[in-house]
Amino acid sequence: MRKDLRQHLHQIINYYRLDLDHETERKGSPYTLVCTKNRASYKRRLEEYTADLLRMQSLLGSAPEGERQEEARRLVRLEEALARGGGAG
Repeated sequence: MRKDLRQHLHQIINYYRLDLDHETERKGSPYTLVCTKNRASYKRRLEEYTADLLRMQSLLGSAPEGERQEEARRLVRLEEALARGGGAG
């Protein structure tokens, strides 16, 4: 693939944060752009979800006692789902 097209694809992949690892294989002519699928967006969402759980847990302290217990049970279920890798949905 021509150099300008490879560079364009590199830029698009990076700009849109696509779940692709990419590198140019420099054998032969023209060079080959090798793309490999990864799970980067899933990992970002999982980190965001974990941070949300921590924020919810910190908010429980300000809830009235009855609501605090129910929310604590929900939070435990969310944490268990996260530990299983299944998320909360």
